Amino acid sequence: MLAAGFSLTRVDLASPLPTRSRSGFGPEDGALRRRRRPRQGHGVNRVVKVVVRHGDTVDAISVLYERNGREEWTDLWGGQGGTLSEICLGPEEHFTSVVGHYGELDGSFAVRSLTFIGNRRSFGPYGQEDGVPFALPAAGGKILGFHGRSGRRLDALGTYVKMPDKLPARRKMADKSAPTTPRS
Repeated sequence: MLAAGFSLTRVDLASPLPTRSRSGFGPEDGALRRRRRPRQGHGVNRVVKVVVRHGDTVDAISVLYERNGREEWTDLWGGQGGTLSEICLGPEEHFTSVVGHYGELDGSFAVRSLTFIGNRRSFGPYGQEDGVPFALPAAGGKILGFHGRSGRRLDALGTYVKMPDKLPARRKMADKSAPTTPRS
């Protein structure tokens, strides 16, 4: 059960997986909040670095992308509070999931903690692991980017996921047990 004003988007693993998908969570009111989306999708090769400001909550994040051989930063999503931490990914590293918590702090909802899980190592938690837990898995793909909403703090975060070109073939259980007999 999600808190009032929150939504969660999931990738349905029973359906064919898209080549790109978006998932996210956060308060839906957002009337006085700024939505932050990088010019995502066209030419983005990977996430290079994530800067997180954190304390009792996730105050802000900013992301450095590699796009068409050049690096470019997003704006700072959130405020200037908290301690500054930097996540640097190697050329062969990528994020496979982001987990965390969201909840109320000082009368408003915010992202309370974030942990970035990569194909080689994990980073975090940043902030306090207090509130409702959430997960944004890449479901077999890799996270190529983020979108979010912020005010004084990070209010909502979502991911852009690139799925592999070829997914492993799935076999039904009945197919494995069916006898194979030559036909004449």
